[in-house]
Amino acid sequence: MNKPLKIIWSLRNTLHAFYLQYFNKGNSGLLTNRDNGKDLPYLGGAVEPKFKELSLIHNPDWIFDQNPFNICTFTSEAMGDSHQEKKRFSTKFLVKVGRKLGYISGNGFSYLKAPLKIVTKYGRLPYELMPDETDGQSWEEYSKWDVTTEQLNIALKYKSPAYRRIFNPQQAIHALEQGLVLHTANVWYSNMNNVKPPDFYITVGGYKIGGHAWSSTGYRRNDKYLKDYEILNSYGKDYGVDGLARMEDLFNYNNFAVYVAEKISEVTNPFNVRFIQEQKAKGKKYILLVENYKEYTRGLWEIQEDKLVKIEAKDVPEKERNNAFIVKSAEEGNLVPYSSLDFSKFII
Repeated sequence: MNKPLKIIWSLRNTLHAFYLQYFNKGNSGLLTNRDNGKDLPYLGGAVEPKFKELSLIHNPDWIFDQNPFNICTFTSEAMGDSHQEKKRFSTKFLVKVGRKLGYISGNGFSYLKAPLKIVTKYGRLPYELMPDETDGQSWEEYSKWDVTTEQLNIALKYKSPAYRRIFNPQQAIHALEQGLVLHTANVWYSNMNNVKPPDFYITVGGYKIGGHAWSSTGYRRNDKYLKDYEILNSYGKDYGVDGLARMEDLFNYNNFAVYVAEKISEVTNPFNVRFIQEQKAKGKKYILLVENYKEYTRGLWEIQEDKLVKIEAKDVPEKERNNAFIVKSAEEGNLVPYSSLDFSKFII
């Protein structure tokens, strides 16, 4: 985007955010972004639903209420990515980076592709390193730039390779069946704040609030055809059923573009099932990690059926400890083993 056009869009978004924040009733957070026609297309589709019901929700407790801020674009991205990657990520980190980059107007208003740009360039920060909860914080306290270099380096390890645009229901179904969460938005109306049983459908009604971003984490099939999509909203667990609602169509006049963030490459998780199987075949029962790597902290890990479990070294006989496979580091997903080293030299 050339500089004059960028200035115009920045001014437009600032005025739009001011109006929504101070004159509209309800929290939303979505600003319109310019479609330059350069989005990478999704490379799959043309399928009928394979499953009667599909949900990518990994942990029902990973629900965050964006109120009192208008941070739906960042909240929906972080929550959706958490379920997709099966690891909880921080909304607050995306907000802080977004504000630092100038992607935010008012108290969180931004456009749909802003968090997608962040997760593909700067990555995602694990939730435990920067919890989301507002805890009565002001907008200035919540969004201020206090991200450390260490946190930025950790976030880079959880980068998405790219984001792609979904153009039709067939591609949406295919993406969901590949384990990809859909990121999108719609024009939000007051009736959508109170979805009702039995299906908790999001439908147009009441007065217009503004644009609102959310994620789709699944679908239901009626006979062999698509019935509806599962919607993960950012209004907390009291919304719908544990934060979830449903929508019949993602590709109509009231909806915005639909995107997916590609999965983190498996190379960023060197301790995968294949690695575990290889070590078991060699008769190894334990892994000794010398340096921290993501959630794998320094110390002794037991090789179980399809995962590693952290244990206390003192609980393992010395002979078995000394036979552990010793990993010096796993930077960028590449394991660097020690050829031989006396276990007793480590303080665990």
